[in-house]
Amino acid sequence: GKIFFLDSSNKKILLETKKFLKNTKNINIKHFKLTGRPFECVKKILPKIKTKYVCLSGDDDFYIVEGLKKALKILDKQKKIDAINGMTITTKILKNKIMIKKYLIYENFFCLDVKPINRLSKILENYKIPIFSIFRSNNFKKVINYVPSKKNRNLCPTRIIHDEILESLLFVYFNKIYK
Repeated sequence: GKIFFLDSSNKKILLETKKFLKNTKNINIKHFKLTGRPFECVKKILPKIKTKYVCLSGDDDFYIVEGLKKALKILDKQKKIDAINGMTITTKILKNKIMIKKYLIYENFFCLDVKPINRLSKILENYKIPIFSIFRSNNFKKVINYVPSKKNRNLCPTRIIHDEILESLLFVYFNKIYK
């Protein structure tokens, strides 16, 4: 796969990251310096996504490789599924120590209903995040194309809506998501 590192950090951290990535071997990483909200930045690199599937991760999130492999096998076999996710584990790490203090398991949104309106109703009844799913790239791009770019931010000026809820509802509308 390919890793696109969308970086909006300050100059000092940007240079540290570039140095670290330069010394990283055997990983296909493209590093982009971008400014904007997360989905505005994703929108800027859409033409560079050439893989069959795509997933998104924040700066404090990660995927387990074995889970990704299992999910891709399911997506390859089940053509009627548009996206897939699994269990999410959140952790609290003690400051200045590499030690997990506690962890919680929470559910991601999933729904295979064929009618988009039913999927939207389900997420609005009990909101859960669908963003951390693996999507078929064409569906992912379709969703992100609806997200206002930085220059059109005024179309959706409220950050929580423009930076999670809008995208979540669009992902649910356009995708049958399997767990």
